[in-house]
This record gives sequence, C-alpha cells and structure tokens, in this order.
Amino acid sequence: MDYSINNVNAILSRNHALPAETENSLMDLRIFVLHKAIPSTVSAHCYISLVRRGPSIMDGKIKNDTFRTMTTDAEFLEQVSEDMLIRTLNAFVRISLPGDKNLDTQEEASYRNKFLDWFPGGGLTYVQGMNVLVAPFLMVMPEMEAFFAFSTFMWRWCPLYIQPNLKGVHCGAKLLDMCLKTLDPQLYYLLLSKGITANVYAIPCNCHDILCLHPAIERITTTLGCHVCFWTTFEHPVHHCSAGIDEARLAVKSKLLRKLPPLQADKIIKITLASVKIIPPDLYDKLVRHARDESVAESVGIHLSAGVAQSEDLHTLPPYLAEALL
Repeated sequence: MDYSINNVNAILSRNHALPAETENSLMDLRIFVLHKAIPSTVSAHCYISLVRRGPSIMDGKIKNDTFRTMTTDAEFLEQVSEDMLIRTLNAFVRISLPGDKNLDTQEEASYRNKFLDWFPGGGLTYVQGMNVLVAPFLMVMPEMEAFFAFSTFMWRWCPLYIQPNLKGVHCGAKLLDMCLKTLDPQLYYLLLSKGITANVYAIPCNCHDILCLHPAIERITTTLGCHVCFWTTFEHPVHHCSAGIDEARLAVKSKLLRKLPPLQADKIIKITLASVKIIPPDLYDKLVRHARDESVAESVGIHLSAGVAQSEDLHTLPPYLAEALL
C-alpha cells in the first residue's frame, strides 16, 4: 500500500455505494494511521525490558489516576485493565527520561534520541490526565503496539499538551476563541460579554482531547488526528450552544458548556469538515502546529509566566453589546 498523503486523499475522495465499500476505505485509513503512528522498528524486547524494571519514579502519581480511568464506560472496562494502563505509562516515563546508563539498552537510547529529534525541548514525563490519553490506544491495539503508538503521538504530535504549564492547552483555548470569532462572531461576542471564553468550557476537553466525553466508540470515531481532534473539541460545545441562542437562554447554555452531553460523532464530524473549509489558511496552519510548535503560542499572545491574559476583544465588543453592559 502507498502510504503517501496523495494516497490518503484518494481514499477520502472515494464514492461509496455499499456499506462494505465504506468499511474497506475505513480499513485502508486505519492501516495508514497505524503505519504513521507506530515506529517501523517496534521492539518487543525493548518494551519487555522497560516493563521488567518495575515502577518508575512517577508510579505513585500514575496509580493515583489509573484506578478512576473511564470508570463509567463498560466497553472500556471490558477491554482495558488498570494493570495495562500502569505498565504502559510507567514504560513511557522510563523511555522518555534518561535513566541509569548501565540499565538502558541500545534500543531504548535509540528511541529516546528519536523522540528528542521530534521535540528537542525534551522533559516529557507523566502528568495528570495522561491515563485518559493512553486509554483509546489500549482499546484498539495490543499493549505493545499501543505503547509505541502512544509514545510517538505524545513526542511527535502533541508534546506541548503534557507540559507542566499546559502551554499547548492554553494555546488551543486561544485558537478555539479565534475559530469561533471567525465562524460565528455574534455567538462569540455574546459569550464574551458574559465572560465566557474557551478557557471556561474547553480546557477539560482540550486537555484530554475529546477523550473525556462519552461514549467510547464515539470518542474513537472522532479522534482522527491531533488538530482534527481539536476541531471536534471546538464543534461539540458550539454545536450545542449556537442554534438560536439569546440572552434568556444563555445562563442555561453556559451550564451546558461546563458539562457537555454525549458525543454524536457523525454529526460533529460533518460540521467539523464544513467548518475547516471556512477558516483562513493561516489560522488552520496554527491549529495544525500548536500542539508541538511553541512559536504558535507566542504568536497568539500566550505568555504563561505572566498568566494567560483575558481576550483583548473584551475591550472591543460590538456597540450593541457594549451598551448592554453599561
């Protein structure tokens, strides 16, 4: 199979008359994703060596989180045990942080060097919430492949989402506001006039991608890539807030934004694909890069050392809303 992006575009452009044809195309896409996500030299010896060394220095924090991973999701609990989560996350910590050179194998050092080529800043380790991020990998892959795919995803595509200062998450929230301002300025300014920005309703979803929402099969369906998953995070709350919103309903809707209803993957994906075509190319480029490129955060004014400032738009509300606040 050709794994070039041109081949993927050809798959996405197919017309399907029968359900079986759709399934075949989905399978081709899954193979492409697995090919890109998992290193070409997956080593069982490397993973077994990492696991055999037992708990990492972050084991206590890992176990504080793993026991409560998706506890209300029966489908997840049937397929993924807590031990699988603990082993995978401890192995991630061990392969990410330089350890005892006498214990590190040549394969581990090789993987670590590859990770640093992807994200030279380094320093990735376990942070709260990664138990939720690794969960879907373990649902759809064997444990060893899930470990390598998860490690590649974290280091190559979204290292800024697991930094202690959550720089990628705050940048994502800022981009979320920029997207809403472009797509539905009336709704954007109405929410803003009530002090409701993406920092209020999107941080939990953005921090854990869309994976903190139910049900499991809908989450996995929507998780097509880091920036596409970001779009899903955007469209899900906005979809439930945008239809005919007015002042009288805003208080109810703001509560809805804090606890979102179950995902409807098919509907959200359609809205997402339509929305992507509308936003300016430079904004889309920032969406693609913000989870791994620190310059994006700087370009949109995210300076965490001084705190995340409120939107400058608070001072430039449309006249009809500015008058309402007087």
